[in-house]
Amino acid sequence: MSNATFALTVAVIMSVGVAIGVALAFLDIPSAPFAPTTRQPTPEGAGAIRGEPTPVNLDEIPEESVRALFDDQGYFFGPDQRLAQIAKKHEGGFGGYSFHADDKSHVYVYMLDISDTESAEAAFREAYNGMHTVTRITPMQGQFRFDQLVEWFPVVDRALLAHDIHPTTGAVLEICNRLLFGLRDASLIVDARRVVGDLGIPQEAVVFKQANPMLLALEDAREPLLRPMVEWVKRLLRSGADDEQSIPYGPGRC
Repeated sequence: MSNATFALTVAVIMSVGVAIGVALAFLDIPSAPFAPTTRQPTPEGAGAIRGEPTPVNLDEIPEESVRALFDDQGYFFGPDQRLAQIAKKHEGGFGGYSFHADDKSHVYVYMLDISDTESAEAAFREAYNGMHTVTRITPMQGQFRFDQLVEWFPVVDRALLAHDIHPTTGAVLEICNRLLFGLRDASLIVDARRVVGDLGIPQEAVVFKQANPMLLALEDAREPLLRPMVEWVKRLLRSGADDEQSIPYGPGRC
């Protein structure tokens, strides 16, 4: 998707949203706050990151495709938990991977031990099931195992909330070997870093960024009837293109 097409698409959608919002205002339809969304990795592999993990009853889920998202105990087992399991399984300290900006057949694999090329390739081959045919794998110096990052993510998130710092987004970034949290205001970054320091978690493991103003505007949308459209626009803004070229992270850019 070109930048011009993308901008036009967003502009049209936002114009339609404003029109619908005005109409809803005249109809006096009650609205509710729109809550920010975040990914939900936990050390135990389950549940919402802002609460304790709770298993589901697998006997109540007949669909195999849905059951596959949970482990044998009924705890959620998502992409982050899968990569964390791979990091524990392989030697060398697997910490994620990032594609070359211009060559999708070339991937960099974060490893604590970059001399262990065999483990780097084995971990990546198990982790990646996308559309690119990878022919070159380069171990790159990582600082953290992916399972460490997954374990730290909910700890940092809950601590921020306890200090009245509410991240707009949060993720374990395999493409950056880091945690990422979006904040509404850059002035909160100093306080957020102080919270991380008090936890004893390495400061360099966490990246704080001021959230995209457009995303913040969408997060604040209040009309329930607009939420499907808002979610679609948010996904467009977060992707911005068809593949990894849109990601502003990776080797030398984290």
